Amino acid sequence: MILKSGFFHADPHPGNILICKGSEASVALLDYGQVKDLPDELRLGYARLVLAIADNNPLRASESYRCSNLP
Repeated sequence: MILKSGFFHADPHPGNILICKGSEASVALLDYGQVKDLPDELRLGYARLVLAIADNNPLRASESYRCSNLP
């Protein structure tokens, strides 16, 4: 959810997740007290960091936010 849309729910315990039945199974997230919508530059920097860690590339990990416009 973070990498695709930039939105995330910071409290995803089983009491805050509802599986909806119907023609297509879907998930509903409850209790929006801890949610955040990340700006694209932060989301893309995080994606670069995750990929660098998965590739075991510490240099790329340390540079994952360098090309962003973050303060």
